[in-house]
Formats: sequence, structure tokens, C-alpha cells
Amino acid sequence: MISEITLLERKRTRGLIGSLLGYMVWLLPVLANSLNDGRLWQLTGWGAVISGLGGLVWTFYLIRMVQLSLAVRKKRKLVNALNNEYYQLIRLKSFMVGFWVLIGVSTILLGLSQWIQLNIEFVLLTFLFTGVVTTLISYLIFEKE
Repeated sequence: MISEITLLERKRTRGLIGSLLGYMVWLLPVLANSLNDGRLWQLTGWGAVISGLGGLVWTFYLIRMVQLSLAVRKKRKLVNALNNEYYQLIRLKSFMVGFWVLIGVSTILLGLSQWIQLNIEFVLLTFLFTGVVTTLISYLIFEKE
């Protein structure tokens, strides 16, 4: 029999993976469109459909995570077990990884800008995408250890 804490940890991991995939599918077509010197509002065709579906997946998992957090908040023992020092350290480490990856990406883009004219939308979307994705992936990796 699986304990309630293990079940909630699995739900949290599933929610993070779903959010990560939804966010990536949502933002990748937008990022690709900005590479072509297109504007955000010019995203059309399959790119818009794929991006919209990714946004819906991300929204679904966001709602599920909020529901999970509201359900857990009612049980103090579960809150303490799911937010112990170990998970707080994992969150801190994953934010540190995200920060340093963003510093690296900004350095690379700054170096590229000496030779290539970079679109500001592309740069900002790259920062958004890289910051969120690397932080979530590093959290999932650290959680497995």
C-alpha cells in the first residue's frame, strides 16, 4: 500500500512534468516565429494551434497543482512532510541552476550580438524559455537523486 505522502509526491512530480511539457510546447513555436523576425501576434497556422494546445496543457496542470496545494494545506502533517528542508534545498539548488544558466545564455547572446543583429523578442523569449525550463528540469533531476 502506497502512503499518502508518496502518492502526493508522485502527483507533484507528474504535475511538474506536465507543466514543463505544456510550457515548452506553448513557447517553442513562439520562439521559432520570433527567429524569423516575425512578431508575436503574427503566429498563425499550425504554429498557433500547437502553441495554443501547449498553453491549454500548461493551464490544466497549473489548475491541478493549485488544487493539490489547497488539498494538502488542510493537513498539517502532509505540509511538513512535503515541504521539509530537503525539498527546500532542492528548490534553492534548482533556482541557482536556472540563474547561472540564464547568466550563461545572456553571455552567449551578448557575444552573438557583436556579429548578428538579434531581435529583441527573440532574446526576451529565449530568457523566459531558458529560465523556466532549466529550473523545472533541474528540480526534477535533483528530486530523483
